[in-house]
Amino acid sequence: MGDLELSKDQNRQELATKLEGILEPLKRELETHPEISATEVQLRIDHHNLNLLSKHFQNGNFSFWAGILERGVPDYSEIPHTPAAIIKNLSIPEKLRGRGVGPKIVGIWEESLSNQGIKIFLATNISNQRAIQFWRKLCYAIPIEQSRRKIPYLMYKIIRSPEI
Repeated sequence: MGDLELSKDQNRQELATKLEGILEPLKRELETHPEISATEVQLRIDHHNLNLLSKHFQNGNFSFWAGILERGVPDYSEIPHTPAAIIKNLSIPEKLRGRGVGPKIVGIWEESLSNQGIKIFLATNISNQRAIQFWRKLCYAIPIEQSRRKIPYLMYKIIRSPEI
């Protein structure tokens, strides 16, 4: 195996380790809500695709699908090809909406990964105005190329390091 292949494998393993560090804090938060069933709390890591996801995706239930993009998204970064975190799906049951569950889950995701050096965060599969409002409250922006669409597909946030 060449040095480049070894380096790429090490990088993927490091990114998978970042996901593993989020798994338990997310589970602990979900377990504090009795309205979320034990089945819904079952999260797993797909090491091949660098994703963390719910076991089930059923309407009306909690579901979560997120991951790390190894090469990032150069359009949203001053440092091209740096890893970016992406939430592909976050569904909060209607009975829990407005109670802070969604922002708490996103906060755990962002804090855990930003503490590990990831600064670019994306949210995709945005499907309605309510979702846009949710992400805006969490300081996500609509990219210029998405701004003409009635419902943008993607929103993003860059967490800057505090100035010393």
